[in-house]
Amino acid sequence: MTTIAIERTTNIQTTCDIAWDNVQDYTHFIHLHRRHFSSFQTLYDDGAIQVFYYAARILPPLPLLRRYVSVRILNHDDHSFKQYYRDVASGDKVYFFCAVVPDGDMVHVRNRFVFEVSGPLGKLPRLAATLINRRLSSMWHEDADLLVTRYKHGGFDNQVCAPPANQDFYTRIAEMTDESFMERFRLADYRFNFKEGAV
Repeated sequence: MTTIAIERTTNIQTTCDIAWDNVQDYTHFIHLHRRHFSSFQTLYDDGAIQVFYYAARILPPLPLLRRYVSVRILNHDDHSFKQYYRDVASGDKVYFFCAVVPDGDMVHVRNRFVFEVSGPLGKLPRLAATLINRRLSSMWHEDADLLVTRYKHGGFDNQVCAPPANQDFYTRIAEMTDESFMERFRLADYRFNFKEGAV
């Protein structure tokens, strides 16, 4: 098992409210990111904790899927969230921290990931990180188009059209602390840092 830490910083001209609304809104995933997801289901959402099950396309358009259960804990006060993923087949885990940081008329979206990578790809960390970053970059450009459109046209709709939540998941959620995440980030076998310029 190899652990890979990836840090991505993306920048865009928009408001913090619009960027945060997009970051926490999962209802656009299956539509805007349909190239990357074959299915997406909300299991629980109380506004602070969200639980998802989805099938991700690993190398689109190839029919290679990984299925995950994921828990996201939102911090609305500082526009950030922590997210934990578990591959239901391999048991590999992903730890994710995201923060939306306003800077004048720009917004920086700062992402930190820790990936557990098993199998042959775990022996090729640079290739694994490059493939992961390519997928994340593609999704970012899809989001950026949406953010630019909303910013230019003044559109802001915070209505969430979520499917019914499964309340049973509430008691099964354990918070991932900041300290435990940063410890995993520091102890990763490999770390990579990617940046993209303003859109």
